[in-house]
Amino acid sequence: MKYLIYFIIIAAFIDTFSQLPIMSPFAKTFDSSPAFVGLIVGMYSFSNMIGNILAGYWIDKNGAKKVLVSGLSLTGTILVLYAFAETPLHLITVRFFHGLFGGFLVPAAFTVIADRGKSDKQGKKWLYQVLLLAVLPLSGLLLALWLLPITA
Repeated sequence: MKYLIYFIIIAAFIDTFSQLPIMSPFAKTFDSSPAFVGLIVGMYSFSNMIGNILAGYWIDKNGAKKVLVSGLSLTGTILVLYAFAETPLHLITVRFFHGLFGGFLVPAAFTVIADRGKSDKQGKKWLYQVLLLAVLPLSGLLLALWLLPITA
C-alpha cells in the first residue's frame, strides 16, 4: 500500500511540474495574448492552493483515503478534458479544475502515509516525503524539457 501511495505522489508531482514548460506553448496555439497565456499557466497554482485547503477540511471530515480516491478520479477525468479545449476560456477552465482537484492528492497521500506509521518511525517517513518533495519537481521539469522538442 505504501508503494502505491508513493507512486501517486510521484505521478502527481510529475503531472504538475512537467506541464509548466509545455503549457505556455500549448496556450499560445489558441492565439491567446501573452497576458492571458500567463493567466492560463498560473491558474493551476492558484486553484491548487484552494484544493489544498479544501482537502485539509475534507480529510478531517471524511478521511484521507476517500479524499485520495476522489482526487485521483476527478484529476484523471479533468486530464482528458485538455484534449477537448478549443478556446482559451476552455483551457483556463480545465486548468482551474485540474489544479483544484490535483490539490487533493498530495495532502491526502501524505496523510495516509503518516497515519500508517508507528510514532517512533515518523521522522524517517517524513524524511522520505521531504526528499520526494525536493526531487520530483526537478524531475518533472527535466522530463518536460526533454519532451518539449517532441511535442513542438
